[in-house]
This record gives sequence, C-alpha cells and structure tokens, in this order.
Amino acid sequence: MTRKITWGVFILLGLYMGFQAHVLKFATCREYTIVQLETANKCRGQAILKEWKSLPYGEGTVLDVARSNTYWDFLFILCYVTMIVIQSYNQMQREKWMFLNALLRLNLFLAFLAGFFDICENSMLLHNFSHVADGRYYLETRWATWPKFILSGWAVLAWLVSLVKSWF
Repeated sequence: MTRKITWGVFILLGLYMGFQAHVLKFATCREYTIVQLETANKCRGQAILKEWKSLPYGEGTVLDVARSNTYWDFLFILCYVTMIVIQSYNQMQREKWMFLNALLRLNLFLAFLAGFFDICENSMLLHNFSHVADGRYYLETRWATWPKFILSGWAVLAWLVSLVKSWF
C-alpha cells in the first residue's frame, strides 16, 4: 500500500513540477530550465535569476514559479528517497547474486545521501532567490546538484539492473 501511495504522489508531483518547469523554460527567450540553474556557475546562475525576476507571470514573476517549484521539491525529495529505499529493499529480498544484493543494500544509504544533497541544493536555491539583487551572496548549487544526480542515478541503475536480471 505504501508503494502505491508513494508512486501516486511521485507521479502527481512530477506532473505538477513538470508544468512549472515548462513555465520556467518557455517564459524566456533563452529557455532556461531549473536544471540549468541548479548546475550553473555563479555568473550564469545570477543571469538566470535576474531574468526570471524581471519577467511577470500571473500575479508575480517567473522567479516566484521557481520558488514554488523548489518548495514542492522538498516533498518530491521525500517521495524519491522513500521510493528508492522501498524498491531497493524489496528487490534486495529477491536478489540472489551477492554483488547486486550488496549494491541494493548500499542504495539504502545512497538514497538518504542524495536526499541530503538535494535538501542542501534547495536551501541554497531559496537563499539565492532572496538575494537576486546582490550577487555577493550567490551560492553555487552545482556542488550539491551533481552529487545528488550521481548518487540517485547510481541507486536507480543498480535497482534496474537487479530488476532486469530477475526477469531472466
């Protein structure tokens, strides 16, 4: 039951945040994405934020959409960490090959570590959203973004390899 609820929330959040990402991308001529902001260096990141702040959207600006997306991402973090843990644990119970079993066991730690980096990234993004006017306070999120992507990607890859192996 927990898996179905987690998958449902994950899908709904993905759809809603995908819509917000669509707004962020197509609100500017340069089509900036949230991932481009997350992986940007200081100069590029500041340029993206300044452009988003200058563009009206609804009753606010495009930057407000990015802020909302970041707040929703905290719930998304909880979902994907939970999903990696549940799916890896369940697959670990069926995995006979010790090497893959160990990788699935490692996923339990990697999921939390990826979530930690994602929380750090979101906190830095929120900080940057509040300090768009003064570039001295800009924090480069890429130092938390890349480890998050690498760790979560590795965890999902290990799970998928074990899952596919179990089908044959």
